[in-house]
Amino acid sequence: MDRSFKESPIFRFFLPINRLQDDPDRFYRLVYKQGENIFKQNSPLTHFLILESGLAKVHFNYLKRDFVMLLVTPGQMIGSPGFLVDNMHRFSVTTLTKTTVWMLDVGYYLELLKSEPDAVEGVIRYLNQVHGITYDRMLSLGLKSMYGRVADTLIYLADHVYHSDVYDMDLKRRELAEFCALSMESVVRILKHFNKAGIIICQNRHVEILDRPRLERIE
Repeated sequence: MDRSFKESPIFRFFLPINRLQDDPDRFYRLVYKQGENIFKQNSPLTHFLILESGLAKVHFNYLKRDFVMLLVTPGQMIGSPGFLVDNMHRFSVTTLTKTTVWMLDVGYYLELLKSEPDAVEGVIRYLNQVHGITYDRMLSLGLKSMYGRVADTLIYLADHVYHSDVYDMDLKRRELAEFCALSMESVVRILKHFNKAGIIICQNRHVEILDRPRLERIE
């Protein structure tokens, strides 16, 4: 197990990595190719996943349209709001690159929480951080203009995925459009507008945010 992965917030703050590794039947490593489905919407929830390397998208289908809500980066854990409710997945998780994950049995996870009371605060804090980002995304998609959605998506990728205002997207144009809940043609047109206005540079999948304050003001 990679040292940087073991030092991620999940293990540093609430999951006892040494204890997890003592039960390989309920905490084990899998490798997925690009484009493979890890979890499927409306399937039984049996495991949480913790990303060791690569990149995956959290997406769901509604009214025969696919929407990308979040991206999962190394060190992050993904479960489902269905945990302890109906134990069903509310969304799908699909890899965008070759991805390595650790699968954590949900029953084992519950045992850990009950036996490690000091971990519960960390779990709640972590989940609330994820929920906060999710709510911001939902508000953007529901209330902002087409231009505001694209602007927010570029900022989300910079802040939460690539941690830089200059990055190369792993998303294809179609997936970027699903991230913005727009047609691919609309996203391409808006990116060209941002380019012409000097707000960003966007060439193929390469993005440079040149004027972040202006991008953040777009509603």
